[in-house]
Amino acid sequence: MILNRPLTVESIVQLGFLLRDLQECKEEDLLYSEAKPLGIIQKVEYLQRLLTRLELRGAEGVVQFQVRPTLRELKRYHNHGALILGNKYANQLSQSIQPLWEKVDFEARQKLAFPIRQTSSSIYLAEHFVDIPERLFGLTFVLQPDDLPPAVQSNLIEAGRCLAVGFAPAAILFTCLATEVIVKYYYKQLTGEEPKTDKGQPMTWGQINHSLDEKNLCPTGLIQDLKSIVVNYRNGAMHATLDYYDGVEVDVWNLCRDTVQQMIDDLESKGIVTRVEL
Repeated sequence: MILNRPLTVESIVQLGFLLRDLQECKEEDLLYSEAKPLGIIQKVEYLQRLLTRLELRGAEGVVQFQVRPTLRELKRYHNHGALILGNKYANQLSQSIQPLWEKVDFEARQKLAFPIRQTSSSIYLAEHFVDIPERLFGLTFVLQPDDLPPAVQSNLIEAGRCLAVGFAPAAILFTCLATEVIVKYYYKQLTGEEPKTDKGQPMTWGQINHSLDEKNLCPTGLIQDLKSIVVNYRNGAMHATLDYYDGVEVDVWNLCRDTVQQMIDDLESKGIVTRVEL
């Protein structure tokens, strides 16, 4: 089965409309257009990019051997001054597109497909959780002298994907994992030491909170938020005891994002790091 990259319902609908437009092309259609709708040549080029992005290899093969020859002819036709498709090429393009329907249908049926859902938060578009999770998390800056660990971004990417398709438990776990990496970074910047116990074992997030609180190293509001994330969300998600409600994953994302900003603000106010806007 072809399961390497899941599809979204939106991408399949987009592909279907594109194939229909190309198969039902008319002789008066423009070859190129500076505005929407796209010209025929632009649509064929976009079709190639879309099939590559969706990893529909069989359909790509059909384009390679049946559609691209027509595309090359259309480009030569345009270079000789033609502006519209014309009857000959309208028929030729329509016939070359026809085999793609069967190939796309066969390949798409063997892939997983996810609906990209609307989140309960009106602030974010769901697809942005996939494309720019670090920006939605507020991490549009770099820190000196040390950048945040790479695990922050990798966990945010996974959290964003899970948020987009409504996998609440996984979204919460990955959001908390990204935040925990920053908590450890925060502790190290404040103390100059790795967060370890007296026995040399890595501290848990709860132990880090206790140490920060005991040593009075961070603002009261911040330590309360750090404890709230661990007690109310992180532990519950880890041990399958969390009481899920609609939108809880977005609430956790927002709480973690705001808490991370508090940590960065605190380090900056103490002159430990310098925030540089990108």
